[in-house]
Parts: sequence; structure tokens; C-alpha cells
Amino acid sequence: MTLPNVAFTLLNYTSTAISYVSSATPPSNPCTDATCVPVFYPGLNGSECYRIPTIIKTHTGTLLAFSENRLNGCGDQGTHNLVVRRSADSGHTWGPLITVVVGETPCPGCPAAVSNPNPVEVTLGNGTRALLLAFDTMNNPSAAHHGLDKTVWSFDDGLTWERATTLAYPPEVNSGSLIGPTVGLQADEGTIFFWITEGFLIFSRDGGASWSASVQTAQRGECSIAWAVDSSNSTLVMNCRSGKDHRRGQLYWRPSGTTYEASAPTYPDELTDPGCQGSILNVAGTLYTSNAASTTARERMTIHRSADGGASWSDGQARPAYGAHPWACLTSALGGHIRRHNPPGAGNSHRAECVLAACRLGP
Repeated sequence: MTLPNVAFTLLNYTSTAISYVSSATPPSNPCTDATCVPVFYPGLNGSECYRIPTIIKTHTGTLLAFSENRLNGCGDQGTHNLVVRRSADSGHTWGPLITVVVGETPCPGCPAAVSNPNPVEVTLGNGTRALLLAFDTMNNPSAAHHGLDKTVWSFDDGLTWERATTLAYPPEVNSGSLIGPTVGLQADEGTIFFWITEGFLIFSRDGGASWSASVQTAQRGECSIAWAVDSSNSTLVMNCRSGKDHRRGQLYWRPSGTTYEASAPTYPDELTDPGCQGSILNVAGTLYTSNAASTTARERMTIHRSADGGASWSDGQARPAYGAHPWACLTSALGGHIRRHNPPGAGNSHRAECVLAACRLGP
């Protein structure tokens, strides 16, 4: 299988102890038989951990890598900020850490665990471009304890960010459901889309000024979205962490009157998965997925290809150079691939070194 000019970011956990100091230097190449550039790592800006990154390329060619900055440790329920780093040279070097959103306590007794950065570049009505980031203000919410879903804009290619605003997306109620974690999409005709893990898309037809929720689907949880054909076609394909028969879930969203409805999910035999987030990407009409191709562990990061809109998939190409425990978010020319690697015997402990690095998949 020939890979396109696509790269990925990689989250690598090892059990190596390090000192968390603001002057910490980037670790050595975390990949084997591949060149990877560390982007987020323990000690960067004095932080202990970075997790849940996503990455996009803007119309200027700038790469923007987002992540949760987990200030006091790698746990889901600590104090987090959302941050971004920018690269103007295809990921070879990266600029300073920019804080996009500062975590705030969303409810009494709740952690300031802002989470799940979901970026998209938006073409506005006047033809200019802006960046829109959707996120939720508390990780792992419950009915009794939750935050809110919000968005925040940047009008200078990610250098500075406006004040975040709270989403409303009738007929659903904003109860701080997790979003993505993936990237958003904008169709050629202007509609913007994000996935809400409680089982629906949210979409805006007026440049993000107002939002609506789609019809509910039975699929829940972490999913990635892409165009089934291209951005001129209104059909979306979604690739999901399912836990069903050790396969990834796949379904399609299509217009239905003034909203969108999903097909019943299928579970392609080729897309083996242990129950971990993955990614789906459309490159010039060809679909690619990235995920942990194992039934037992987060290992064997594998790329699959479909030339027929997801009707069939290749057997896949494993990428052992990038290690085990992948969690992926691909994007054209550089992509996000979040990988978790624990050495033998280390288990899945979060008390480990976390390195997010930019690595190229294609030639």
C-alpha cells in the first residue's frame, strides 16, 4: 500500500522517570526506524503531561498541534489547559507553547479538566479564513457533574485566541458532552460539523453563529469524521471506537430535510481494534484510517486504505517504527496520531513519560 504525503503526531508513554522543569529539553527521537520530532513532552513549560492532541494544516501551510496541557499529572480529572504549537516548516521545528483556553472549575467540587480540542479552519462569508476550536470544559462528565461545550476563535492563524463562548445546539441540551476527539469539517457550501460523543453531530450553516443538533444515532463514544467523497459532497463517514467484536464501527451521515441522519453502523473485518480512539482521513477521495490493529492491546499502529468510500478496506500496513498503543488523528500533509506506548510489564499506568511527536507516514 502506497501512503500519501501524510504524517502524524504520536503520544508515547514510557516508564522512564524525568524531572519536570521548565527548562527541560526535548527528548530524543521516540520512534524506531523513523524520524519523529517531539512537540509536547514532560517538562515543557513546567508541565507534567500532555495528552489528547489533534493537528491540522491551515491554508497558509502552518501546522497547528493542539493538546491538553495536564499541569499536575496525566490523570483525566486534574487541572488542564488547552494549548497549541505552530510549525511553519512542515513539522521540522515548532514555535512556543500558546495557551488557547485556561481550565476553570465548571461546577462545585468539579475539576478544571478542560478537554478534547477539536480544530477546524473555517472560510467566513467574506472569504477570509479563521480557526475554530470546539471543546468541553470537563473531562468524563456525568449527569450530576459536568461542564459545557464551547468554541473559541482565532483570526490570525492560531497566534492569538478570542474569549470562548458557550454552544447552544437545539433540540439537544448542552450538558458538556465530550466532543470528538478529532477535527471538525467544513463543506464547500459552508456548513461546519463536529461530533458529540452522546450520539449526534452539531452543525452550523451560518459560519458558527448558531448551531443545531442532528438526529440521534445509536453510536456513542469517541469517533472521527471525514468526507466520504469530498467536501463538495454532503455525506460524512465516521470511524468509531466501538468495543464490538474487536472491530471499529463505521457509519455515514447524510442530509435529511433540514438535519442529518446516520446509517446503521457496520464493523468492517479489516478494522481490528482493541477499543481505542482512531482516525479517518480523506486525501483526494481516498480514505485512510489509523488505529491499533490488535484485539488485545493498544499496539500495532496500522494504516488502512479505501478507494471506494469505505465500502472495502485494505488489509492494512503496520507501522512498527512508531511503537505500540496508538490513538490517532490523521490530517493531510501532517496528521495527528496519538500513540500510547508502555514497555513490557509497564501496564497502562498514567504515571509515565508522555511524548507527543510529529512523524511522517508517507514519502
